[in-house]
Amino acid sequence: MELRQLACFVAVAEELSFTRAARRLHLVQSGVSASVRALERELDAALFERTTQRVALTGAGAALLPEARAALAAAQRASDAVARARGTVAGTLTIGTIQSASPLDLPAVLARFHAEHPGVTVRLRHGGAGSALLLEELQAGQLDVAFVSLERAPAGVELVPLSVEEIVLVCRRDDPLAGAPAAREAPAASEALAARAAPAAP
Repeated sequence: MELRQLACFVAVAEELSFTRAARRLHLVQSGVSASVRALERELDAALFERTTQRVALTGAGAALLPEARAALAAAQRASDAVARARGTVAGTLTIGTIQSASPLDLPAVLARFHAEHPGVTVRLRHGGAGSALLLEELQAGQLDVAFVSLERAPAGVELVPLSVEEIVLVCRRDDPLAGAPAAREAPAASEALAARAAPAAP
């Protein structure tokens, strides 16, 4: 059993798509499929149910997933420990973001981070379903940090305010909405925040 096989398995399990998993791992789809098939042969068990419409975990796959994640995390910690001993910062930082987090110049932030820590691999994942899904992935340990837009943090998540952008309604003066009480109030605010797992209580 190889770490590469486990990484391919975890990516497919989380994406429920060999195509998206290959894109995430920067591999060709045939390579991801071959790694998963080799792992299934070694374990003598089908890990996924595959049809032309969907990919789903089998019972064996669901049982393997937390163990595979733990093995990959342990391997990453070992690599990070060696890097720290050499006086360098290394590892993988997985970031989730939504398209509407416009006040934040994320490319510039990541460019500065990479310049300061070239040994860290940054993986960026776009949350097409919005902030709620990113928070679920953060709580599940699939993300290290996420840029979101919301008012309150769920349990176990810490929000760090980054920027606030006014939201205004634009309409004709004779539009019924122009006289609505909400339209006369102060503009609403869209707040961009960084979410991360809250530190455990001592």
